[in-house]
Amino acid sequence: MRSIMVSTAVFAAIWAARAEDEESEDEILRRILELPEDSSAAGTSRSEPVNGEGGFYARRYGVHFPEGFRIHRTFKGRRYEAVATQGAWRLEPSGELFHSLSRLSNGIGTGVENVWRNWHYMDADGGEHEISDLRDPSTIHTRG
Repeated sequence: MRSIMVSTAVFAAIWAARAEDEESEDEILRRILELPEDSSAAGTSRSEPVNGEGGFYARRYGVHFPEGFRIHRTFKGRRYEAVATQGAWRLEPSGELFHSLSRLSNGIGTGVENVWRNWHYMDADGGEHEISDLRDPSTIHTRG
């Protein structure tokens, strides 16, 4: 990968063009420019854990959810739970697997949303937190 510098307006335009399952600028631009998938990434999941750690790895934000990490949310009055496992999220109790947080939310019918603000986890003391709290703030880019 190589880095490029773009203005805030260009960065915002790239993300405004994002398709539902795209989680990086590279993916968005590959689709727009009609380029093939990166062959070095072929056969690997974007969420593949590093060093065989298991769980789910959100590469864009550098967040590793360890194997068995549980998240939950309420949508239209119904509580949903998911567990990080082998590079995916397993929706409980159906067992359906999703390879991104966006796809997990779409799987319960939410449509496009900020999944990082809507899914939560419980800490060791029983406190509830947005999974967004686990991200490095320097990796979070907002649209103007």
